[in-house]
Amino acid sequence: MLASLAAKRPTQIDRLRLQTAPPKEGDKRAFSGQTCQAEAIAPDDLATILRTAIEERVDQRVLERVLQQERRICRELTEKFAP
Repeated sequence: MLASLAAKRPTQIDRLRLQTAPPKEGDKRAFSGQTCQAEAIAPDDLATILRTAIEERVDQRVLERVLQQERRICRELTEKFAP
């Protein structure tokens, strides 16, 4: 899934100058057009693309509530079990 998020946008393929190829015969994945390899993307570019794709799909308010709860639980456990 993440690899498809990384290279699904034609502008990214052009900007990153990725080589494309037709899908392999028998490939049943749901996409049209050319394919490219996620491995051909520089690690820092791939990290940025994936981070952006994930952040676009995560409700930041929910994430912040979960992180606050996690910090609270960590404090409580530390207070309870710390020497």
